[in-house]
Amino acid sequence: MRTFVASKLVPFTGRLVVERLRCSGSYENGFFSFLGGDSDYVRILVNDRAMDLSSVCGKGETLTSGTVCRLPAFLKAMEKATATATKEFAQCGFTTSH
Repeated sequence: MRTFVASKLVPFTGRLVVERLRCSGSYENGFFSFLGGDSDYVRILVNDRAMDLSSVCGKGETLTSGTVCRLPAFLKAMEKATATATKEFAQCGFTTSH
Protein backbone atom coordinates (compact mmCIF):
# COMPACT_ATOMS: atom_id res chain seq x y z
CA MET A 1 0.00 0.00 0.00
CA ARG A 2 1.22 3.46 -0.91
CA THR A 3 1.81 5.83 2.01
CA PHE A 4 2.63 8.97 0.01
CA VAL A 5 -0.19 10.51 -2.05
CA ALA A 6 0.82 13.70 -3.87
CA SER A 7 -2.77 14.85 -4.41
CA LYS A 8 -3.24 15.01 -0.64
CA LEU A 9 -0.33 17.46 -0.32
CA VAL A 10 -0.34 19.44 -3.57
CA PRO A 11 -3.54 20.90 -5.01
CA PHE A 12 -3.90 20.18 -8.71
CA THR A 13 -6.59 22.79 -9.24
CA GLY A 14 -7.11 26.30 -8.07
CA ARG A 15 -9.76 28.97 -8.19
CA LEU A 16 -9.16 32.59 -9.15
CA VAL A 17 -11.89 35.19 -8.61
CA VAL A 18 -11.54 38.84 -9.62
CA GLU A 19 -14.18 40.95 -7.92
CA ARG A 20 -15.14 44.44 -8.99
CA LEU A 21 -16.60 46.25 -6.02
CA ARG A 22 -18.68 49.42 -6.08
CA CYS A 23 -18.92 51.11 -2.74
CA SER A 24 -21.58 53.77 -2.68
CA GLY A 25 -22.80 55.91 0.15
CA SER A 26 -21.09 56.25 3.44
CA TYR A 27 -22.02 55.91 7.03
CA GLU A 28 -20.42 57.75 9.91
CA ASN A 29 -17.05 56.22 10.81
CA GLY A 30 -17.70 53.60 8.14
CA PHE A 31 -15.00 51.78 6.26
CA PHE A 32 -15.41 53.76 3.02
CA SER A 33 -16.75 56.96 4.59
CA PHE A 34 -13.53 58.89 4.02
CA LEU A 35 -13.80 58.46 0.23
CA GLY A 36 -17.03 60.38 -0.27
CA GLY A 37 -19.31 59.17 -3.06
CA ASP A 38 -19.18 56.17 -5.36
CA SER A 39 -15.87 54.38 -5.75
CA ASP A 40 -14.84 51.27 -7.72
CA TYR A 41 -12.35 48.75 -6.38
CA VAL A 42 -10.86 45.37 -7.28
CA ARG A 43 -10.22 42.42 -4.99
CA ILE A 44 -8.58 39.16 -6.11
CA LEU A 45 -9.29 35.89 -4.35
CA VAL A 46 -7.15 32.80 -4.92
CA ASN A 47 -8.63 29.66 -3.41
CA ASP A 48 -10.94 31.87 -1.29
CA ARG A 49 -8.05 33.94 0.11
CA ALA A 50 -7.81 37.68 -0.60
CA MET A 51 -4.45 38.51 -2.18
CA ASP A 52 -2.24 41.44 -1.18
CA LEU A 53 -2.39 43.92 -4.08
CA SER A 54 -0.15 46.60 -2.55
CA SER A 55 2.84 45.54 -4.67
CA VAL A 56 0.67 45.66 -7.81
CA CYS A 57 -1.30 48.86 -7.23
CA GLY A 58 0.96 50.68 -4.79
CA LYS A 59 0.42 51.05 -1.06
CA GLY A 60 -1.30 54.41 -1.46
CA GLU A 61 -3.96 52.86 -3.72
CA THR A 62 -5.00 49.95 -1.51
CA LEU A 63 -7.25 49.48 1.51
CA THR A 64 -7.85 46.69 4.05
CA SER A 65 -4.27 45.53 4.47
CA GLY A 66 -3.65 45.84 0.74
CA THR A 67 -6.36 43.42 -0.38
CA VAL A 68 -8.64 46.02 -2.01
CA CYS A 69 -7.24 48.22 -4.80
CA ARG A 70 -8.75 51.27 -6.47
CA LEU A 71 -9.91 50.28 -9.96
CA PRO A 72 -7.98 52.97 -11.93
CA ALA A 73 -4.72 51.99 -10.21
CA PHE A 74 -5.36 48.30 -10.90
CA LEU A 75 -6.10 48.93 -14.59
CA LYS A 76 -2.94 51.02 -14.94
CA ALA A 77 -0.88 48.23 -13.35
CA MET A 78 -2.45 45.66 -15.69
CA GLU A 79 -1.59 47.80 -18.73
CA LYS A 80 2.06 47.82 -17.64
CA ALA A 81 2.03 44.07 -16.98
CA THR A 82 0.43 43.38 -20.36
CA ALA A 83 3.03 45.50 -22.17
CA THR A 84 5.87 43.70 -20.38
CA ALA A 85 4.40 40.25 -21.07
CA THR A 86 3.83 41.12 -24.75
CA LYS A 87 7.50 42.06 -25.15
CA GLU A 88 8.67 38.89 -23.40
CA PHE A 89 6.42 36.67 -25.53
CA ALA A 90 7.66 38.44 -28.68
CA GLN A 91 11.24 37.53 -27.74
CA CYS A 92 10.16 33.88 -27.80
CA GLY A 93 8.56 34.22 -31.22
CA PHE A 94 4.96 34.60 -30.08
CA THR A 95 2.88 37.48 -31.37
CA THR A 96 -0.44 38.85 -30.26
CA SER A 97 -3.34 39.44 -32.57
CA HIS A 98 -6.05 41.90 -31.68
